[in-house]
Amino acid sequence: MQLSEFVVTLFTGKANQNNITVAAVMGLNALKQGLSATILLMVEAVEFSVPDATKGIDIGAPFKEVGGIWEQFMEMGGQVCICDACLTHNGFTKDQIDKRYEIIGGGEVIALLSEAKGTLQIT
Repeated sequence: MQLSEFVVTLFTGKANQNNITVAAVMGLNALKQGLSATILLMVEAVEFSVPDATKGIDIGAPFKEVGGIWEQFMEMGGQVCICDACLTHNGFTKDQIDKRYEIIGGGEVIALLSEAKGTLQIT
């Protein structure tokens, strides 16, 4: 895991598509401003840790489809981290997870958030 200047922490899963949309947009905007950025998936948001989980999510104008934003975030060097305990608690296994993402423990979550210049918590 790399520490980031900007961290978006997402707590909600697929039931609230507005939140994943805002998380992806803000993470991408941080990268476009020259900041390093991480999207941290916690609690139900670990649903987005499986490959292609963000594809097809589209809440409408003025936002674009999340899958495309998410891929651009990754291509520009964005990092996605997943809470290990949340993953297990929600019934996912490590072999289900997109290999580009990093599973982290509680101590790493604290380090990531406390060392960031800015954070956005989306619940």
